[in-house]
Amino acid sequence: MNNLNIMLFNAINGLAKTHFDLNAFMIFVAKYLIILIPIYLTYLLIKKDIKGFLFIGTSVLIAITMGYITKNVYYHPRPFVIGLGIDLVKDDATSSFPSNHTTAMFAFATSLLFEKRRISGIFALFVALLVGISRIYIGVHFPFDILGGMLFGTTFTIFNFFRIFSYIEKFAHKLGFDII
Repeated sequence: MNNLNIMLFNAINGLAKTHFDLNAFMIFVAKYLIILIPIYLTYLLIKKDIKGFLFIGTSVLIAITMGYITKNVYYHPRPFVIGLGIDLVKDDATSSFPSNHTTAMFAFATSLLFEKRRISGIFALFVALLVGISRIYIGVHFPFDILGGMLFGTTFTIFNFFRIFSYIEKFAHKLGFDII
C-alpha cells in the first residue's frame, strides 16, 4: 500500500519538474483557496443565515478537530521529511495524515450540499479536489493523506448532520437565535 502511495505521489509531484508554468498556480491553490471558507461564512453572517453559518462552521470545526487529534495520535511523515519529491513550499515536519486543508475543504463542500446549496456545493467539491491534488503537487502530502482528508471532511459533516447539529440548533435557539 505504501508503494502505491509513493508511486502516485511521484507521478503527481513529478509534474512540478516539467510544468513550471503550473507551479505558481498550484502553490496558490494549495495555500490560499482555503480562504473561501471564512469568506463564505462571513457572507452567511451578513445575510443573517445563522443556521447555515452554524452548520457549515461546526462541520468544518468538527472535521478539523478530529484531523488534529489523529495527527497527534498517528504520525506519518510528510514526503519532504523522508527526502521524496520536489518541495515547492516549505512546511513544518508535522504529521501529514490527514491533510487539514483537504479535510476542511471537503467538510465545507459536503456541508454546502447538505444545506441544499447545490451549485455552491458542486463548485466547492471541485475546488476541494483541486486543493487536495495541489497539496500533493507542491510536495507536502501523499495521496493517501488527501484521501484521508476527503474521508474526514465528508464523514464528520455527515455525522454532524445526523447526530450533532440538532443539539447545536436547540442551544442556539435557547440563546435567542431563531434558526429552528
